Amino acid sequence: MKNADLDQIRTLRGKNIVIAASAGCGKTTAMISRIADLIVRDGVPVKRLLVLTFTKASAADMTEKLAAKLRQASPGSPFVRRQLEDLESADICTLDKFCQRVLRDYFYLCDLDPAFGVLENDEKDFLEWKVFDRLYAERLEAHDPGFFALTEILRQGRTNTPFYLTVRKLNEFCELSEDPEAYLKEGMFAGVEPDPEKNPAFLAAAEQIRTVCAGWAGRLEGPAGEFARLGPAKDGQVLSEIADLLRGAAAAPPGQILSRLHELSLPSIKSLDREQKTDPALTEAHERAKEIRSACAEAVKDLKAAFPDDPESFTRAALCDNERCLRALSDFTLRFREAAMAEKKKQSRLTFSDIEHLCLRVL
Repeated sequence: MKNADLDQIRTLRGKNIVIAASAGCGKTTAMISRIADLIVRDGVPVKRLLVLTFTKASAADMTEKLAAKLRQASPGSPFVRRQLEDLESADICTLDKFCQRVLRDYFYLCDLDPAFGVLENDEKDFLEWKVFDRLYAERLEAHDPGFFALTEILRQGRTNTPFYLTVRKLNEFCELSEDPEAYLKEGMFAGVEPDPEKNPAFLAAAEQIRTVCAGWAGRLEGPAGEFARLGPAKDGQVLSEIADLLRGAAAAPPGQILSRLHELSLPSIKSLDREQKTDPALTEAHERAKEIRSACAEAVKDLKAAFPDDPESFTRAALCDNERCLRALSDFTLRFREAAMAEKKKQSRLTFSDIEHLCLRVL
């Protein structure tokens, strides 16, 4: 960090400052210089300062370095001597210690026991699994269609462990936000993409259509050539024409692939004439060509039934299905958080994440 930057950090007033730099660049040194300058030059008592860090070792190191900086800056000042005496009881501590102190002082605002303890990881896992298992059974008994649709996606056989792990991961993720409940109610739906050509569900559908059409086009090439040489020439021509149509649909841009699919009209294979029907080999080849064409037509019919003929309606349907499951997951996770917190308050035990979020509400 340059000296000019350090001087600005030390002396700038009236603004919030963010120091962003990699490890070893002098962030802690810059902070200590700023704190010392506030005390020595501005006359700010240490008891009015709040200095937070992540570890006890870092808090102790900052206290020691600040004391050395104050002695060096103004060794004969009575005010500085008093600040040195008050330094041991100053608020230079870990974030967890500060949050716990706030909650113990204002426990009544959060309906807490002021003597609450910290829940260890293995205790947390056991408590959350018990809460999940009870809540899961309750939601099954409620016969909610959205919840049943979600279980179909997240269950594996007879176990609901994948469901539990999904809820737990979502709960951990939303705790990274300032307001986990607000994220679960609205924030997790903010990224739903209504534009068909950017919507993952639509793009996945387009890729499925492309794969099926291109696959059948490839499968028809061999028989088309074979029948053109050995069987009824017209049968080979029809199969070749169908292959071209399917290749054209597969090559369509994502925004046009649904309409191209629904525009597909596969030509039929015409019956043999009387003379041709007298040839057993020709008749057998003709029947094989009809079977291949029929199987291909069935695959195209299934695709048309699975996907509507325009991107917007498909996207709306996909969003509706996705949102129903997302809403069910959001609702379950909110219930899970509420039930888990009630159980933790009952036991007077909180996780560090609980402590931090409750502290934010108090502040």
